[in-house]
Amino acid sequence: MLLDLLMPGIDGWEVLAQLKGDPVLKDTPVILVSMLDGHDRGFALGASAIFQKPGHLGELAKVIASHCRHSDSAAVLVVEDDAQARE
Repeated sequence: MLLDLLMPGIDGWEVLAQLKGDPVLKDTPVILVSMLDGHDRGFALGASAIFQKPGHLGELAKVIASHCRHSDSAAVLVVEDDAQARE
C-alpha cells in the first residue's frame, strides 16, 4: 500500500496506526509517500519503506517492486481522487 501522510480528514499516521492495529491487515506492506520527513516515526509505526517526495518515479517503482509478490498475474487497486494521478 502506498500511503500519503497528508490527507483531508485523517492523517496518514492515524491510518498507518489503524492498519497495523488490525489483525487482518497488519502484515500488509505500507510504503509512506510524503513530502514530510517522518522516517523514525514511520518505521516505529510499522511502515515497510518511506519514499520522500518529490522523488524520481523510477526510485518509487524500485521500492514498490521490492515489496511485491512476484507472479504472472497481479491485480492492483488504485484509490486516488485525482484523475491524472490515477492514470
